[in-house]
Amino acid sequence: MPTRHWRGKNCVIQLFCIILGGDMFFLSKNKCNFWKIMKLCDWSFEGDDAKVLAPVVEFLSNKDDDFIFNFDDTLYSLLHELYTEKILEQYKAKSSYVSDDDFLYSRCVALINGKDYFDGIKKGKIQFPVDMEFESLLYVAQNAWAKKHNTEANEFPYIPKFFE
Repeated sequence: MPTRHWRGKNCVIQLFCIILGGDMFFLSKNKCNFWKIMKLCDWSFEGDDAKVLAPVVEFLSNKDDDFIFNFDDTLYSLLHELYTEKILEQYKAKSSYVSDDDFLYSRCVALINGKDYFDGIKKGKIQFPVDMEFESLLYVAQNAWAKKHNTEANEFPYIPKFFE
């Protein structure tokens, strides 16, 4: 696998190239290109979250375990980025009932809708989604790993670094 070096102010980040159908994916030591992978979602099945996510699960199930774990880390890291007081206050102002789970599932909506939507919410240009959820996103890595190893998702041996 080719290695590229990215020199920043005070660090060197190694990026690994992964090729999928002519598209380049870049995988850092701790993050995979979540947004590019999420573009694999099949929105012709809107309303059936498992079918929407099936191409992502299929893609990940063909990667090694570390790649799957990195995807899960990235997912939870991005969810954590949306766990701010400002966003929580927006959510509370519009929701009649607030639970940790509901707030988590709503943050999944921000991720499933892509990088521009996610960035818009972070910058306050897009209102945080209330009364919407995409909980299934939380189980993509587990389902991919289970498919790869022909086992049950509850056997998933990894806990993401930003697990809430």
